[in-house]
Amino acid sequence: NLNYFRVGIFRMPFGIFTETSGGLRDIISSPYLTSVGSGKGSPTGAAGTIDFIQERDYFVDMRGKIANRFEYAAGVMNNNNYQANATGANSPKSVYSRVRLFGTDVSFISFTTIQGESNNANTNINGRGKGAFDRYSLDARYTSKLLPGFMVQGEWWQGHDGSNATTVGTGANGACLNTAQCGGSGAPGMQRRTYYVLAKYLISEGMFQNFEPTVMWEQFDPNTTMSNDLYTRSIVGLTYYFENFPPKVQSKLQLNYEFRHHQGTGPGTSVPNTDAFAQNAFLIQFQIRFM
Repeated sequence: NLNYFRVGIFRMPFGIFTETSGGLRDIISSPYLTSVGSGKGSPTGAAGTIDFIQERDYFVDMRGKIANRFEYAAGVMNNNNYQANATGANSPKSVYSRVRLFGTDVSFISFTTIQGESNNANTNINGRGKGAFDRYSLDARYTSKLLPGFMVQGEWWQGHDGSNATTVGTGANGACLNTAQCGGSGAPGMQRRTYYVLAKYLISEGMFQNFEPTVMWEQFDPNTTMSNDLYTRSIVGLTYYFENFPPKVQSKLQLNYEFRHHQGTGPGTSVPNTDAFAQNAFLIQFQIRFM
């Protein structure tokens, strides 16, 4: 129930996944809510690399937990990412807040928002497009006490990026620092939306003890007003937890198969065979974690 202030570079205090240490994550790949896409950007915001939620940033915040049932956080963040100000001017700041309500000590539901402004994308400070910047999130986790080992969680995110939210350094049709490069001003920007659902079951006895099957499904829509631009992915995974090494050391082996699909970057478009987000993938990872 400690209430305290925090200053420094931290994982994003939003949702579930971005706050989870890499050693505790249930899948190998990151969800599309952190980053998706590659290559050159487009005026519609549906192409290029889209960093919807950065992994780390500068923060000043206050947080705490009351009566073991109500958790809160509120503060100011740098907004773009912790490396955004290596060159160029400082970025506009954003305020954020989260409330998390616990049904039990291991099950909860959370509501998060970020509100602020972003700089032009065509600058050194990695702006997300000139204009309003906002994010809204709902996340929940249910850890069963009736069926020990079973857990299901999900996150839903929606937010607005400015009118030239394309790959950094790429001109776009929208407001920007140099209209000769980006083609003018007045583009409305775009709403983005993403969500995923993940479930897993850790087998604690019998011949399959320490095996943990995992399934996940997710979707990312880079521009909700445009068709034929969805990213979708289904993941089937299996994790095996080895017996713990000496105290405070954990090891596991993860196998994931990903069924990926990327529609295109707008009406009448298709993606090339080289698009990694349209190709299925098999991933394997061995991990040793020092706790």
